[in-house]
Amino acid sequence: MACTSSSLSGLRAAAVAGLGVTAHSNRLVPPGLAPLPPSRHLPEFGQIEFVVIGPGSQHQTAQALMAAILENTGRLQPEA
Repeated sequence: MACTSSSLSGLRAAAVAGLGVTAHSNRLVPPGLAPLPPSRHLPEFGQIEFVVIGPGSQHQTAQALMAAILENTGRLQPEA
């Protein structure tokens, strides 16, 4: 079975309801969910790329979002 949603909230709701698992950075696990231990049944995740696509560089809201993502990318990196 697979669950698709147009929002992260929808995926979180499905995982909290016990319908499956969802991928998150270990540092950004939402309330109500917990990391799974390593398993031979689940693949390891490789590198993940974040891309901001918006209405262009003249749009202040898109620029603010991009700046916030870039300023916080350290939170997404694995602990050394």
